[in-house]
Amino acid sequence: MEMVNGGNAFPGGHNAMLCSALMLLCYFLFSFIQCFCKSRFTKSHKYVNTDILLELIFVNQLRNASALHPGLVENTIELSAKGDFIVKSEYTFEIGGKGKGFNQISGIEKSFVVADDIETGFQNKIPLWLFGFLY
Repeated sequence: MEMVNGGNAFPGGHNAMLCSALMLLCYFLFSFIQCFCKSRFTKSHKYVNTDILLELIFVNQLRNASALHPGLVENTIELSAKGDFIVKSEYTFEIGGKGKGFNQISGIEKSFVVADDIETGFQNKIPLWLFGFLY
């Protein structure tokens, strides 16, 4: 199932860079709102689903990379039964927060966890912020 096609919504160029900048702005605003909500509300009153936002950032950055550098990343990102996404029909990515483990993608070759709130990666765990360099 094709989820994102890098050439359809925003072709390369200024639109793709503007979209990346807006996504980054949304990410920083979300971080601010999340800190504010943690200090003022209980967890049941969160306004934003963190997992969906992290997945949106990941897909947006890969889509931009495929639009600007077609040879680098295939423009098809598929949904996966195990994990969140499959890229180039062989790399499985599971997106999550700092504590995200490998349970959901255990036993799958070429699988990676993309985690938010970590500074450096280790083995198959990649910091989400590194995907910001793909645009």
